Amino acid sequence: MFCFLYTDNVAVFAPSENCAYGSSLAIEKDITYYKDLSEDFTFTPVFSNSRAAYLSMPLVNEEGTFPVRQRSEFKGLNGYDFYGGGEQLGKLRKNGEVLPVYNRDNFMYEQGQNLYQAHPWIMAVGPDGVSYGFLADSTYRGEIDLRGNQLAFEFEGESHRILVLKGETPSEVLKLLAELIGKMTLPPKWALGYQQCRYSYENEDEMKSIIDDFRLRQLPCDVVWFDIDYMDHFKVFTFDSKAFPDPKRMNTYAHKHNFKTVWMIDPGVKVEEGYNIYEEIKQQNLYLKYSDTPQGSHHDIKIDLDLSSNSQDGHKLIDGKMSTAWQASTYDQKPSIILDLNASSEILSVELYWQKSFPLDYTIHHSLDKVKWFLLGQGKGFISGGKHSLPSHKQTQARYIKLSYSSDPNQDYSLEQIMLNGESFHPLNDITNEDMFVGNVWPGRCVFPDFTRQDCSDWWRDLYPKYVSCGIDGVWNDMNEPAVFGGGPQMTVPDEVMHEGGLSIHHQTLEAGPHNKYHNVYGMLMAKATREGMLKANPGKRPFVLTRANYLGGHRYAATWTGDNKSTLKHLKLATPMCLNMGLSGQAFVGPDLGGFAGNAKAELFEQWMAIGAFYPFMRGHSSKGTNRKEPWAFGQSTEDSCRLSLHNRYRLIPYLYTLFWEASNTGLPIMRPAFFADLANKSLRKEENKFLLGNDLLIVPAWDKTKRFPKGDWKELSTLCTEFINVYLRQGAILALGKAVNYVEEQKNYDWEFIINPNQNGKAEGLVYLDSGEGWDYLKGEQELIQLSYQKSLLKSSNNKLNISEFTLL
Repeated sequence: MFCFLYTDNVAVFAPSENCAYGSSLAIEKDITYYKDLSEDFTFTPVFSNSRAAYLSMPLVNEEGTFPVRQRSEFKGLNGYDFYGGGEQLGKLRKNGEVLPVYNRDNFMYEQGQNLYQAHPWIMAVGPDGVSYGFLADSTYRGEIDLRGNQLAFEFEGESHRILVLKGETPSEVLKLLAELIGKMTLPPKWALGYQQCRYSYENEDEMKSIIDDFRLRQLPCDVVWFDIDYMDHFKVFTFDSKAFPDPKRMNTYAHKHNFKTVWMIDPGVKVEEGYNIYEEIKQQNLYLKYSDTPQGSHHDIKIDLDLSSNSQDGHKLIDGKMSTAWQASTYDQKPSIILDLNASSEILSVELYWQKSFPLDYTIHHSLDKVKWFLLGQGKGFISGGKHSLPSHKQTQARYIKLSYSSDPNQDYSLEQIMLNGESFHPLNDITNEDMFVGNVWPGRCVFPDFTRQDCSDWWRDLYPKYVSCGIDGVWNDMNEPAVFGGGPQMTVPDEVMHEGGLSIHHQTLEAGPHNKYHNVYGMLMAKATREGMLKANPGKRPFVLTRANYLGGHRYAATWTGDNKSTLKHLKLATPMCLNMGLSGQAFVGPDLGGFAGNAKAELFEQWMAIGAFYPFMRGHSSKGTNRKEPWAFGQSTEDSCRLSLHNRYRLIPYLYTLFWEASNTGLPIMRPAFFADLANKSLRKEENKFLLGNDLLIVPAWDKTKRFPKGDWKELSTLCTEFINVYLRQGAILALGKAVNYVEEQKNYDWEFIINPNQNGKAEGLVYLDSGEGWDYLKGEQELIQLSYQKSLLKSSNNKLNISEFTLL
């Protein structure tokens, strides 16, 4: 083992010297030797190799094999509590768990344990608060074993180093982490406001009505979002000429009403002759590709057929030719066809091509396991033979599709073709290159940019100035794990697909490597290129990018959210520990889909989502197709009034929240923090995952929290921010500045604040408010103001004489 100290508080351990130094995709700093490690350093790893099956991912490839992995094991962690690991399901405290580290599309969190982001990082907090951070510097697929009193990393691929960070408190460790992996820049201030989204607001008129409703109802909101239906057949960097014929007009309307707009861009580029984005990526060879080109096509959708009769003719249904047809045997009383897509896939529609007539009673069902079947559509809605298109009216994932009907002795039904999501299953060799990896996503067959290449990253960056010139304010990168419908057990690109490398990042140039090396960073590198594109388009503005997939250090490029959750009380409660552990892994700007993305919300549940959401760093309501509407007014007047109170809370907190974002950009500390940060000696708080701190000064306690555990000190209830579903408490010794409840962030006036004070036992209190223009980069040149507030002897004092400090409220 090779080891040394990089600083007094950061140790480096590596199985060999050749992987010990330098920067990486996670680490910005050039790691160099500082001095020898003392023999009594508390924790040192034991390196070995593992060939065992993954515990957190039963299948990682179609072969069912498990590649050899470097195991890095730390023992003797008795009494330590484990946190971090990035985006993970379950409890805040991770002791006893095995955490997957491999990004995947995970609709409703029902497709296994691993979610959309990978953070090979764990923080261990000791009984006295002394803390250690453990960073496995590998981008490969792996998992983290926290069972027993040990911590073990297992990652595939090349040998890699482990960095161990030591601090007297968890906050000190997080500051050390930020020094290694970088800090976020301040977002535009408007991004702290409430944001409204749906999959999808279908056209310009509908989006205008959403904007109008918010303003007419005096419901605060800053941003409206455009999901994939704004595109021309889901083709990235395009606009549907019917739904959004003039995107500049749409954005102008939003801006006139003081809204910003965020539009979605996915990584998959539709394979379509004449589509300029596809033609460019094809001609410049910027796509992910196979390292070999064996006989046969990589481009067809893998499918198996199970037919109740005449199975020898089954290939006719998927060969892409309309000149042949399949008929059931005359002895087949209940004809059926089951299509096995070999992996879970998104089902947008199923298309059937019948000759002349068709069975009126036919049905299409879908299933994930061939046990539970769900109706997609049926034939009685059609008039005659020909093309029958049966769309899914809500977001649906399935592996199996079943067509069944009753036979008719007087009628021979002939089926010419079955298609999925508007495309046949036959290969597209005539318009693709042989080495292309082609995967099925929303637009159908797609190719994927290779963001490990400098020329590809630059090409992607250069697409944005023209795209956003119509007035787009922010970009949403989705599906960038990357998700591939039917893409094996992990619903993604196969391991053998190659990335060519060449990207310059952190004073290094990426090498070529297989997909399991670069899968976890695919979303981060896409977000990086997107951010650079936004900067090129508007160099004087702070870019706003939201990404679904990310990796440790990806907070440098984008905010994030916790993916496709479900409208249930369980998922409402899961959101807080998920966001807390993201913050404890360097990703401060985070929040869930309020209201729950999938499933129908009930009024009270929606009110609870909005109440707690007012205190998350990222506050956005979102919902899927086929679910009930989840705008604040959709549930009636009572719910609208409840949401208005929650939104007023959010906007009154903007001065405090913006100060916390400034702190995060300077120190790397999270905005949401576990309650135990306020009382490290109180072991009962180590498992507390319902109540949480917002910064140092506010304790947020939802109504569903039934515990009596509180940090030490006299936390006073802040009744002005409390609702039926949330209680808020102000720390003893703190001064809080609250702004006015306005309709959008830029409407709020600086210095027009209400001050609330909870003096300590000595009658003193302190506070801080950060100010800048809320946009642009002048704050980095010193164009900012840090207002110090102090209270003692019944007097409130300020470092700024513009403030009216004669009036305040004592708790």
